[in-house]
Amino acid sequence: VLSRAFRNRFVELHFDELPSGELEIILHQRCSLPPSYCTKLVKVMLDLQSLRRGSSVFAGKHGFITLRDLFRWAERYKLEEQTQASQDWLQHLADDGYMLLAGRVRKQEEEAIILTTLQKHFKRTVNPDDLFSQRQLTSQFSPLIESTVGVPEEFRHVVWTQGLRRMAVLIGRALRFGESVLLVGDTGCGKTTICQLYAALTGQKFFSVNCHLHMETSDFLGGLRPVRYTHQSVGEDVRLFEWNDGPLVLAMKEGGVFLMDEISLADDSVLERLNSVLETEKSLVLAEKGSGDDEDVELIRAASGFRLVATMNPGGDFGKKELSPALRNRFTEIWCPQSNSRSDLVQIIKHNLHTGLSLDGVDIAELMLDFIEWLTQQDFGRRCILSVRDILSWVNFVNAVCERDEDSFMTVRAPEEEEEAEGDLRLDAVTACVHAACLVYIDGLGSGTTVSCADSTLFARQMCLGFLQQRLSKMTKLDHEMLAALRVYDSCLPREPQWGEDFFGISPFYTTTGCSGPQQLNTGLVKQISSPDHFKGIQPMFPGPKRKTACYLQSA
Repeated sequence: VLSRAFRNRFVELHFDELPSGELEIILHQRCSLPPSYCTKLVKVMLDLQSLRRGSSVFAGKHGFITLRDLFRWAERYKLEEQTQASQDWLQHLADDGYMLLAGRVRKQEEEAIILTTLQKHFKRTVNPDDLFSQRQLTSQFSPLIESTVGVPEEFRHVVWTQGLRRMAVLIGRALRFGESVLLVGDTGCGKTTICQLYAALTGQKFFSVNCHLHMETSDFLGGLRPVRYTHQSVGEDVRLFEWNDGPLVLAMKEGGVFLMDEISLADDSVLERLNSVLETEKSLVLAEKGSGDDEDVELIRAASGFRLVATMNPGGDFGKKELSPALRNRFTEIWCPQSNSRSDLVQIIKHNLHTGLSLDGVDIAELMLDFIEWLTQQDFGRRCILSVRDILSWVNFVNAVCERDEDSFMTVRAPEEEEEAEGDLRLDAVTACVHAACLVYIDGLGSGTTVSCADSTLFARQMCLGFLQQRLSKMTKLDHEMLAALRVYDSCLPREPQWGEDFFGISPFYTTTGCSGPQQLNTGLVKQISSPDHFKGIQPMFPGPKRKTACYLQSA
């Protein structure tokens, strides 16, 4: 608030809310919306402004809808009408209103309020299952792919669950009308992947900036850099510094997709520089570049294909905050819930697991999800964060160590057994699942969010392995090697490292030595080691079960 001594030197003018009648005139003349439709949109806004959102209580009456949302809603009608033939425009407005307003809310009851309000004023039924169906997803990207199977090769691991279909339809709809999009969701829900997939499908160049606490405007606008001359002609104008465009400026000029990852980590004073880019004109005055010879500051207007997407985690997580209202309502916000339903996770595991991997015909996915569900119900595991990334790490580990490596030359067997054992340096599915569970979940107990149980970490790990043994015993017959894997935290077991001419390790994980460069084996990325002597001073640092962790680091 300004001080009274400074404030009374001004003539103050107070601007109240726009009257409903004037809003209808603005919508009619700006967006070519019929007057009857303008009245319905304004009534929806007034009804929603009389309510308050529990998840953004400090936003007041602008929690559900702002004036920018209203104009965005009407603008979608204007752009759609130019390209589409006659249709039920009331149904179209109701559907777009639902996707625009309900796409951002984080609670089911808030979504139900918006749905009821839309149906009350438009007299049309909005069906979210139809809006986010497989057919709607395909039609959203219809000129680009014939079906969801036709995605690029690097995105074949993506599984089109209900949550991902919803996210893809909402972001595709918003970017189609040139809106800037803000994706808000927990880590590992697919925010960055869906942006990369959109750029790949549209054939646009993809620019990305990872925001951080000490970020400056030069990180995305560009700056002056030293000039490095290789050949200098006589009489040539020598410059010590020249301007280099940043990723945002390049994306605006080339019409690419610009992603600001973790935008909430950056300082507000830095992000305010984006305000003009987030308006409908999408312009940028590049004052940092200077005027140059013609003394005119460069004004950049974005190319027609330019799209801006930002991602962030919800406020409340460590070091995370919400964006300021002035910046936030310039985006089309989309809430991205985590895909934690069992059916979705089974679908993801089966899609990425190599064919033929099972436990005597029993699905590995069921064992994985049973263990995760059991772990999150225990006192020591309630604070474990369930992420799709962890599940994919488990799957990738099992795929790697169970894959038959025909080109491998390592063996720990006797020379007479080498011929029959050649190319079969893989683990069985049971042992692989046990080590994967340890690597992804059990080894982390006692650290991070579970640090409160550090004193009873060993007991917690033994309980985890006991549950795995109980479930595995019902699925298959456990032999001696499998039972030994389940005693991985037993310090009484001998764990002497094994040396060979070209490898070193503790069973069943090994690393090559003396090779000319890193090699890819069936157990993962292998570190180059010049000689076994390098480990002589390190070996006492890994007593008992910690040696296993050192080998895990090699295989991971």
